[in-house]
Amino acid sequence: MTVEKGLHQVGNLDVVVINRGEREGIAPGTVMAIYKRGGKIRDRVTGESVLLPDERAGVLMVFRVFDKVSLGLVLEAYRGISVSDYVQNP
Repeated sequence: MTVEKGLHQVGNLDVVVINRGEREGIAPGTVMAIYKRGGKIRDRVTGESVLLPDERAGVLMVFRVFDKVSLGLVLEAYRGISVSDYVQNP
């Protein structure tokens, strides 16, 4: 997911670009969930590295679709959404 004008954070009613389009079956009106990747932490008891689950960060609706990319409008942002976040079906 990227944002125009070089921004790194987005919120409600911002337009984002996603790297999925018609060839992946995306159509205008498609609603997708935005997820933040889970981080790695160190378990204090065992000392092992633990991968945290991904967290849902918001919802977007696709309004313009091209062959390889789409434009989406962020409808809800539960927490800060950044360029490195990803989208998938809710």
